[in-house]
Amino acid sequence: MPLRIGGPSETTTSTRTAAQLPEDYKDVRPTALYLSPWVEGKWSLRDAVDVMVTASIATLRYGAKFKDDVLYNLYQAGRDQIKLYSTKGPFAYIIPQDQRDVIAAVELLRRLAFGGVRISQLTAAARFDDTMYPGGTWIIRTDREYAALAREVLDIQKYPDLRQSPGGPPERPYDAAGWTLPLQMDVRVIPVAQPLSDDTVGRLVAIGPGVSFKSSPTRYVNGETDAAAFDSVPGAGFNSDPAASAIVPPPGRIAGTGSALAVDPAANNAFRAINRAWKEGAGVQFRAANGSRQPRYIVTGLPADRQTDLVRALAMPVGTDVVLTDSLSNRIAAEAVADEATLVAQALRSRPDLVAEEERVRAARQGLSAIKAERLPSLGLVADDGVIGKNGAKLLNTYTWGLQVSVPIFDGFRREARVQEQQSVVKEAEIRQRDLEQQAHADVRGALIDLGGAREQLAAATERLRLAEQELAQARDRFNAGVAGNADVVNASLALTSSRMLVNDAETLYQLARVALARATGSVTTIR
Repeated sequence: MPLRIGGPSETTTSTRTAAQLPEDYKDVRPTALYLSPWVEGKWSLRDAVDVMVTASIATLRYGAKFKDDVLYNLYQAGRDQIKLYSTKGPFAYIIPQDQRDVIAAVELLRRLAFGGVRISQLTAAARFDDTMYPGGTWIIRTDREYAALAREVLDIQKYPDLRQSPGGPPERPYDAAGWTLPLQMDVRVIPVAQPLSDDTVGRLVAIGPGVSFKSSPTRYVNGETDAAAFDSVPGAGFNSDPAASAIVPPPGRIAGTGSALAVDPAANNAFRAINRAWKEGAGVQFRAANGSRQPRYIVTGLPADRQTDLVRALAMPVGTDVVLTDSLSNRIAAEAVADEATLVAQALRSRPDLVAEEERVRAARQGLSAIKAERLPSLGLVADDGVIGKNGAKLLNTYTWGLQVSVPIFDGFRREARVQEQQSVVKEAEIRQRDLEQQAHADVRGALIDLGGAREQLAAATERLRLAEQELAQARDRFNAGVAGNADVVNASLALTSSRMLVNDAETLYQLARVALARATGSVTTIR
């Protein structure tokens, strides 16, 4: 490929002589990667485009002319990859859903799947290298035909220490010295050093459609509609590939109630959410971190239905906070508090810890159902069509096909043990759920008692303040009439000051009781 000789000020055309070539290229010798050196003359954008078009057409012609060899070599590479990593680590890569930004993990996986890498997902909790990972965790097995691509972009590249001379400065790389996607995209990826057990493999399910030997290339049709609003690729994007389109993030969800969203800036989609909110006329403020409180973007003025649409479209992280914009003003007379049964029902429906535990119970039950379903017979179709021979001109066609029905009869009671294990997981989750429900009942009841007591205390302090103001007014009248001395006015003023302090303390207790009730019912997760 020709060298780029033009300087930064030149745009489309450059003229250079051989004497102006870089030192390493002045001998104009053909090399393996530079077969036809360009010596001197005029070089334009048209020349650069012609070179790329010629190279592209040559590649297509080579593939068309030697398609059998190319396909057979591709088959051999896949076969050797499967054989190699059946006994050599890393045996898999783990991508947990618990990420700083789960959308970044989804975008990484969709790119790999688009390149042919097979992605699997755990149907139930499983152990890898003495560590348990929950159901839903993404797994990339290396004993698969295109797993070499995954290794290439998931492993850390180590650029060699090349020097211009012994002890001299390092040589600058011509191109990228590393392309580790987990580092570039801030995604946590864990390699697996130990072989996968049969029990673990049984809990893996492939994402997307299975491999078909008669499948035709998927046509890429881009449109104006964004097929996956949560990822960074517009239009059809990775959804044009069935395997990549099947990789989706957990659904976005709003936890709590209120009129303002608190968006975590750690998610890349937070900035897309902010821009969409601005376009709809909402206001956005940045709230810096303060102690244990994390930084957040506060979106106000967005209707509740638009909040839900925004969070679902961009798949914002589960547990998106909602701030309470109540001014915490004193509204004892006008404020009505629901009865205990209504508040308990709201707590069971809205508290984030209960909602999360309910999801864990549901996931544990689904895992149990999946294990029990392994007792059912399975039907499989095996088909292979290819060629064999040493001479490309005299290859023989070979084919194999078969229909297989597998009926699980006896596996050494391994499945029964897994059922009992998963039943214990379900029971444990159900017990935790009941404990949390009882805790919610106690929290609501205690918060109501505290709120009632604080309400009565504030009412008494307010009445005392009113009487103290009347006493001061009367003391001043008596002093002006000459029937009392200055000491009466001073004492009344001190009593008024004390009454005001009692009112302030009572209002503080009342507002704290309101906040405690809101937390107990799950209607607020962040107060500002």
